[in-house]
This record gives sequence, C-alpha cells and structure tokens, in this order.
Amino acid sequence: MNNKKKILYAINGTGQGHISRAKSLIPYLKHYVDVDILVSGKLHELNLDTPIRYNLEGFTFVYEGGGVNWIKTILKAKPIQFIYDLFKIDLKAYDMVVCDFEPISAWASFFRFKHCINVSHQASYYTLKTPRPRIWPFFILAELFLRFYSFSFEYIGVHFKPYNTHVFPPVLHDDIINAKPSKNNYISIYLSAFSLQEQIDFFKHFPDYTFEIFHNHCKEETILQNLRLFPLSDHFKDSLIHSNGYISNAGFESNAEALYLEKPLLCIPIKAQYEQYCNAAALKQLGVTIIKKLDKQKVLHWLKNREVLDPISVCNTDQFAQAIIKKIRP
Repeated sequence: MNNKKKILYAINGTGQGHISRAKSLIPYLKHYVDVDILVSGKLHELNLDTPIRYNLEGFTFVYEGGGVNWIKTILKAKPIQFIYDLFKIDLKAYDMVVCDFEPISAWASFFRFKHCINVSHQASYYTLKTPRPRIWPFFILAELFLRFYSFSFEYIGVHFKPYNTHVFPPVLHDDIINAKPSKNNYISIYLSAFSLQEQIDFFKHFPDYTFEIFHNHCKEETILQNLRLFPLSDHFKDSLIHSNGYISNAGFESNAEALYLEKPLLCIPIKAQYEQYCNAAALKQLGVTIIKKLDKQKVLHWLKNREVLDPISVCNTDQFAQAIIKKIRP
C-alpha cells in the first residue's frame, strides 16, 4: 500500500521561468511525495518530462511592441471557461496544492478550503522587503494583482536574493548548476515581448556581432546573416551556458541563470508589466544594465562595454523541496 502523501503541482504555462523551475523541482519532490501536474496557459510548449494530469486554458498575456497589450489580453480571456475549470478539477485526492502563480488551482483551493501554498517568484512580493518601484497609482493596482491573481494564505518565494525568511535564492536546474560555462563569440537573446520580426530588423544592424535569438514563433533553426534563429526549446540552456552575454526582458528565471553563470546581462522590462519593473529594480541593485526599449546606441554601448558581475547564490533544490514538503499538514 502506498502511504506517500500526494500533492498537486500547478504551473503557470505562460512563462518560461515557471516551466523551468518545475523541471528542476518536480524530480526532487517525487522523492518524498506523489505528484500530479496541472498546467494552465498556452504560451510555452516545453517538455516537462512527466505526465500532465490537468491541461487547462487559463489566462495568457498578449505581448506587442515590447509590452503587454491589456485590451487584447482581456478580450482573449475566457472567464466562463475559467469558472468551469475552477470546479472541474478534483482536489480531494491531494494533501496539498503547490501553486506556481497559477490562478485556477489557487482559487479552486480557496473555495474548497484546500491547503494551498504559493511557491513562485511572484510570491516573493508578498513581503515589502523585496525591491520595487513606486509607480502611482499603477503601483497599488499592480500590487493587488500580484497578491490576488493566484491567492493563497501561505507562500514560499524565490528571488535574486533572500529578502526575508520566506524568500529563497533561485532554484536552478541541475544542467545549469553543473554546467561548465564558456564564452563563445555570440550573444544569446530571449525577448518574448518583441515579435521575431522586430528582433530580426533590430539586431541585423550590428553585423560585427553574432546573436542567437530564441522565440516561440520560430518554427525551425534559421541563419540570417549575423543572426541564428531558434525555436524556444531546451537548446536555449546550452546557448546561454556558452554565450558571451545575454539580452532579455526583466524576467526572473533565465536572468538568474545568466547571473549564476557570470554572463554579462542586458535587460529590457516588458512595458506595463509591474513584476518586470520590480525585477529591474532588483537587477539594477546587482549592477545589471537596464534599458527601457530597443535602442541602437544603448545596445551598442553595452556590447562594447559588457561587464561580468559577481555570481549570485542559489538554493539547494533538495532542501527547497523539503521546505515545501514540511508545509504539508498532518
């Protein structure tokens, strides 16, 4: 008879970081408990190496011109489907729900009095000790969104630094932790908020540099002059490990990987996405170059003056898994 506890691990599929963290963490969680997987959101298609119990519609942000198009995002939302999924998932079999900024599982747990813990980068903003800009009145609305999008009473956050006892350093995949980085003659790029064509049109203006661009709208590997275009896949990690710099939006996971690998880093926060502004504030404190848009002069200056920053500390994945397991109630 299997006496193992059982959890539902719910992932927000609209961000590469959520998927990447799940791939790092789930194998360790399985040492201690049985794990079912729920994924909502359709932006990223990355192999989780484990069966998915629930694959739901969820919410997906629409990005255009380097920012969130909130009108199209709202129009694309399916509130009736969301409510249906809320009551469709069966939570009786689980001792706890672990939610990585995934709203369906979080609110299903709330309405059914199921023990749920928010384990995510976004959960690190439950404490005011994490860096953030004060953008009034956007600041208030954005704080409410981060707090209630995937609401839970308990949390374990991850951030670039442990800002309080509930916030841990980044949890990175073993492929990154055990990597032997090198500095080949190219720059890796992952800018999800810009279209593939926008990036091609911009980076072709730097013929003296080679760029490896990853985008979910790229269907196959393609070479265009100084640009190598790739679908978003596990090859991204290999590219980052051996790159001589990384250009990205101000997300969390891949930037944490770049800092750990001691890669020069240039970040462009996604417009109208508060979490990105918060990350940018934290990254700036670490010495990372932050720019507001794709600007030829500023990008060229960074390319010519790339700085290697001190590596950040990371969390032991097994210890992090144990911290989650300890939250399961008897």
